[in-house]
Amino acid sequence: MNETIPPPQGGTTTETRMIPVWLLFTALGCTSAAPGDVLFELPAGPGASGALRPQACGVEYGFETAAPVVVDGSVYFMSYQSGWRVYRNDAVTGASRWNASAIDGVTSATAIVESDGALYFAATSAAGIHLISVDAASGTARFSVVVHGQAPLAGPPVISSTLGLGYLVMGDGLHTFNTASGAPAWSLAVASAIGCSETSPTLATHDGEHTLYVSSASISNSPAAMGVRAFDAATGALRWGALPGVSNPFTTAVYNEGVLYTGGFTGDSNAAFHTDVVWALNATTGDVVWMRNLTSSDHGQPLNWAPHLAVGAGRVVVAGATPTLFALDAVTGADAWAVRLCECHLWMSPAIITVPAAVPAAVPAALPPATGGLGAGAIAYSGGTASMTRSGAAKSTVYVGGDAGTFNALDLATGATQWTWSTTAGAPRSPTVVDGRIYFGVNGQRGEGTRDALIVLQQ
Repeated sequence: MNETIPPPQGGTTTETRMIPVWLLFTALGCTSAAPGDVLFELPAGPGASGALRPQACGVEYGFETAAPVVVDGSVYFMSYQSGWRVYRNDAVTGASRWNASAIDGVTSATAIVESDGALYFAATSAAGIHLISVDAASGTARFSVVVHGQAPLAGPPVISSTLGLGYLVMGDGLHTFNTASGAPAWSLAVASAIGCSETSPTLATHDGEHTLYVSSASISNSPAAMGVRAFDAATGALRWGALPGVSNPFTTAVYNEGVLYTGGFTGDSNAAFHTDVVWALNATTGDVVWMRNLTSSDHGQPLNWAPHLAVGAGRVVVAGATPTLFALDAVTGADAWAVRLCECHLWMSPAIITVPAAVPAAVPAALPPATGGLGAGAIAYSGGTASMTRSGAAKSTVYVGGDAGTFNALDLATGATQWTWSTTAGAPRSPTVVDGRIYFGVNGQRGEGTRDALIVLQQ
């Protein structure tokens, strides 16, 4: 069967190609693939698994842990192939839909985020920091503006479709912009408000209030530059500040059911005795609900300041610069389990997915597609998409990759390994799980024989 792919506006024309029969069966849902089997692979540049960032706050953090964006039957990612480009491919077959150039002279870029049919990302060049938006359907530019801020970029923008605002953390503060035009809204300077942030902000709606949470830290251990702060997302007014003076949260916080979870360290970051910590905060007041120390006795080495968290189904899953994956009770912080997965670092954000064990015949087995953020029915969101079960006994799985080339699926309740996929091509990055498929980039910059790719596995 032939498929003719129309050329996008402002993108690159793609050709008529033969569609393999197995892809047609896959598109119709008729696949016998087992969990962990490769459904398709797309060659890609380093942007598919995250862009190399310059030093931020005096520390080289290497590659971002960005997950691909999957929405409305398409997968979007950024890749460096003769320049930085944004790619849209069919999420089921992998067929190309369009690819469009970002801007000339880009030296680094954030991950892509999607909201209401538009894609947003930020990039740096000799001209400064660029805030860019393109139409998700066609790839045509919506706006590209130079933001008056200092590099480096901490992470991808965060979008509020309700408020029509976007939020971007840069080296000198928090920049807020209008999502229709890119025009600035309100901004906060680092010195007076948020310290040195290494993370994207977290946006949540609780009791009808839209709140923006920003974690910030200081390599110099300056008390004024540490802690978590909550701002009115519409005006920038400070709601509360927590963990001042003694703690360095270096993790993008995760909001779940009125609680804000974040991680980092206490003590001197350059000392062997600094303690890695996960905090649970009351999202309305900033009060500490619980604090869990993850010391060397737990896992043999520190998490190196920046654990990645996923929250869902009563668990907080913690991954960091250690071979061990941890699960804590979300209510109390007590240990649930700890599993040593590999001789590697788990730099990537895990994803928790809950699906029904049995679905009535009248209900489709496939989960609904992601909507680009925390929508109705969502129970967890960190480096992936988690959807609420429809009926039947729920079963939760946590997915995480390691820099030794392994990607793992574990039972969230027990930590038992369900399956492991491995490659010599590079390091799997953070996943997105949608409609029974697992999407993640592979970072091939690990030496001879490695390559960059976008991988899609059967859930």
